Amino acid sequence: IIANGNTLTVTGDLDFNAGNKNSTYTIDAGPGDMYFNGTFSHWSTSGTTNFKVGTGSLNFTPAISIANSGQHIIFTDGGTINFNSNFSDAQNGMTFYSGCIVNFHGNYTITGSNITWGGVGTANFYGTGTITDTKNIIMNDVNIMGSANTTLTNGAGTFTVKGNFTLNNSSTFTMNDNWELDGNLTNNGGTLSAGAVTLTMNGNYATIGGTANINLPTLQIGVTSGSIDATITINRNTTATALVMSSSTHNRTLTLGSSSITLTITGNLTFNQPSRSS
Repeated sequence: IIANGNTLTVTGDLDFNAGNKNSTYTIDAGPGDMYFNGTFSHWSTSGTTNFKVGTGSLNFTPAISIANSGQHIIFTDGGTINFNSNFSDAQNGMTFYSGCIVNFHGNYTITGSNITWGGVGTANFYGTGTITDTKNIIMNDVNIMGSANTTLTNGAGTFTVKGNFTLNNSSTFTMNDNWELDGNLTNNGGTLSAGAVTLTMNGNYATIGGTANINLPTLQIGVTSGSIDATITINRNTTATALVMSSSTHNRTLTLGSSSITLTITGNLTFNQPSRSS
């Protein structure tokens, strides 16, 4: 599609590179909108097959799985992709762009290769779904949308949010694994549910805030191998099962934003021996 406002809707089956030719084929929404509302019976593993979107949108009703190194989904501008079923990537086959948005309405599963969003883009999670980090996942901004129920599974990889993480009204984020947040933690009326796991905040001048108080599992300030000062300010009343100030050659600082803010630790408080101030 080459013009804004133009739309392609497919209600039947999509067979991408039906002849399995060793060539390059591209489906490009550009500034327009493409809707694949039917089935997706075949995504060839021969040649190179690309889905692209610029400022427009790609919308997939069937589940999408990147299983081969020749399969790609590419943002060329700050457009939107809607995965209305499950999405999995075993090849680090997505390319992100500043301002891009990915809406997940099912499960998000990473296997085979580590993936990074490259410090750009926003992921919005809707409905009920999981994030499975069989390999390492590094995302940018993450929003758990209103009434969504998203679960981080206990995968073999690591899960890191380099940007901000927001719980929206009536949402639930269930932590079954440790994860790292480098930006702000904002609770606008959601719930963070967790067992014996750890949230590590490793931001430089990051905050815990929002419109509602928040309950956390073990909260760790800074990673032990970090290369920056971890400085966290709490602007909403917060309860954590434990607090750990990690040891590092860099500063670890936790501050209450005002005299009316409370931090309650229901378990242990651990100050590891730093090689600098803590």
